[in-house]
Amino acid sequence: VRRLGLGALNQVALAPDGRTLAIAALAGVWLQNGDLTTFLDTGSEVTAVAFSPDGSLLAAGLRGGEVQVWRWQGGFEQVARLQGHSGAVRGIGFFGSGQRLASISTDGSARAWRIEDSSQAWVKQASDKPLAALAVDEANNRLAVGGEDRFAHTLNLDSGEPAGTPANFSEPITALAFSPSDPQLLAIGGKLGNVGYWSLYRNNALARISLLSEVTALSFGPDPNGQPSLRIASLDPAMWVYYASPQLEQSTGAVRVLPFAVAVVRLVVEHHDVPEPHELRHHALEHLPLGLQRLERR
Repeated sequence: VRRLGLGALNQVALAPDGRTLAIAALAGVWLQNGDLTTFLDTGSEVTAVAFSPDGSLLAAGLRGGEVQVWRWQGGFEQVARLQGHSGAVRGIGFFGSGQRLASISTDGSARAWRIEDSSQAWVKQASDKPLAALAVDEANNRLAVGGEDRFAHTLNLDSGEPAGTPANFSEPITALAFSPSDPQLLAIGGKLGNVGYWSLYRNNALARISLLSEVTALSFGPDPNGQPSLRIASLDPAMWVYYASPQLEQSTGAVRVLPFAVAVVRLVVEHHDVPEPHELRHHALEHLPLGLQRLERR
């Protein structure tokens, strides 16, 4: 982690190569690769950012509701302008081999887009309140969206129609992640610091963790010891990352989750200033850059 001096940051995404950060900021998108910083002028404040699976495309969601798609390797070329949201874009996810894109907004809608002709595939008014979290599960042809109304809505990627009963969480939703190993499990993070491990089949929380501050990102992956876990980032100013390892027992089609074994790891930043909490609203956790960190157990 390093202080970039770019002002308030709205969201951060890590490219599939694990080396390039896209930083959504007030003036546009900053791309950071080592000591090389490149600026993409979007003409407006960027509130969400995402890379395509192959890293060739960069999507920027604007406060005014537009989503811009850029081909960025070797220079910037705008390939699509997706217009339809009436509020700030809060989440973006690619699917369809990078040829389609899903977005959510503070207008409460979820939308899917065809990048090749900038057309809208479908729109779903998921809530009458702002949406703040999105997760794409292309393997099972669905996405989950959630926000201020406290419901995690599961939608069909092809049509936008409901793909299950909404999960009624305990607080406004700020982060979502599908389990890659079990299609019925969804991790939900909230504004008050709670994380639920949710059964979409049974529509209830199988386990919960309570943290001290708003959950900003969730992802499934190995903990520092290489064991499968749910990685949790929050607005905790001490920069803790939580690794939750639920133990599952399968029996007669039902899933029972034993209590979480939670390892709390602090990011001790060497040679760099620690960002202020408001400067990292969304952390990129898909590839935790361990080379910049020394891990200490709490």
